[in-house]
Amino acid sequence: MKIASSPPASGTLEGELLNQLAGQSRQIPFAVFAASLMIAAFAWGHVPPVAIVAWLAIVVVVVMLRRRVLERLPRLDRPDERGRLRIAVAVTLANGVAQGLSLFAFPLLPELERSLHTLVLLGLCAGQALHIGLQALHQGSCLQKSLFAEPLFNLLTAAGKLTF
Repeated sequence: MKIASSPPASGTLEGELLNQLAGQSRQIPFAVFAASLMIAAFAWGHVPPVAIVAWLAIVVVVVMLRRRVLERLPRLDRPDERGRLRIAVAVTLANGVAQGLSLFAFPLLPELERSLHTLVLLGLCAGQALHIGLQALHQGSCLQKSLFAEPLFNLLTAAGKLTF
């Protein structure tokens, strides 16, 4: 794969989406690492330590791989933008699978730790959605505004939380 000197024009939906994914990939790993450490702490004492360390290692490798791939995708010449989006989906899926592997420990956890584990995983999902919405508000992306920011803004306005 050849790397071009500049990112693709944002004139296409695919090009804009690749640029947005690259931008968010720099900020996400820290939250994912913190959440993963919390899940590991919940499991400590109930799951064999080697399993916890192996899972954390998998998460670290996958998250760093995802960050590296997503940062480089907008600058690649090949494959075409749709092919690069498929690659982005694949590494994001791998990230989700790595986090989902923690569910194998779920039956071994006491009820409180199960609840906390569920909350942390839901927090990861909600945090990702909120991050996309806030990024759309700051960067003015038409795609993200229409998909995330406007519905979030409408919901908050309707709930009386935001007033202008």
